[in-house]
Amino acid sequence: QQQMVGVIAQDVQKVFPQLVATSSDGFLMVDYAGLVSPLIEAVKELSNKIDSLAATIAGFAESFTSKQVTTNKLCVSDSSGNQTCITKSQLDSLLLSAGQQGASSTGASVSVPASPTSTDSVATTTDTVAPVVTLIGANPATVSVGSTYVDLGATVSDAVSPNIGYHVSVDGGATTTADQLSIDTNAPGSHTILFSATDQAGNTGTATRIVNVLAAPQPSTSDATSTATATSTAAN
Repeated sequence: QQQMVGVIAQDVQKVFPQLVATSSDGFLMVDYAGLVSPLIEAVKELSNKIDSLAATIAGFAESFTSKQVTTNKLCVSDSSGNQTCITKSQLDSLLLSAGQQGASSTGASVSVPASPTSTDSVATTTDTVAPVVTLIGANPATVSVGSTYVDLGATVSDAVSPNIGYHVSVDGGATTTADQLSIDTNAPGSHTILFSATDQAGNTGTATRIVNVLAAPQPSTSDATSTATATSTAAN
């Protein structure tokens, strides 16, 4: 049986509808002679694209392997994955040091690249704003004598350094973490808790909470008299 090779008429009809006709028995027929010219043009266009791509790859290979590589930092790694990286300023320092050592032994002068001037330096922004410490809960806070004081803590926000924690100190004492905070409630009095947070630039923000330890209210004289009278009446 002879094997026939051709194209799908429906696919050709989508691109070149003028090259597809319907036969008397209802089948689609393709004008193969009319396909010759578009196919030749397509091959030419594909050939041009291949030539352009080859030229681009050749230019990249020449620049990368033999002429120049430009980068801000050069990193070299070994088979273990460990990397050693060097910047331009570090390389300049190494060349200067090597040149001075060579000149001292041979008496020859060595020229090295000049260090970047102030006009070449990259502008940097200095963080001078302290973190903002916001207390959670009442201030002043109150607790009864003999009760355990539980502080609700604080939140810290900073525009440059995220996720900053804070430390606390009570009545000017040693600084500790929030989970170690303890207030002496054995006697009435007032205590000061200092919350402090420091960002990566060394700026410190603080907030202060006052904790008042209050004695339990004493019964009034009239209440005591009423209690005594009621006790006496019940005895009679």
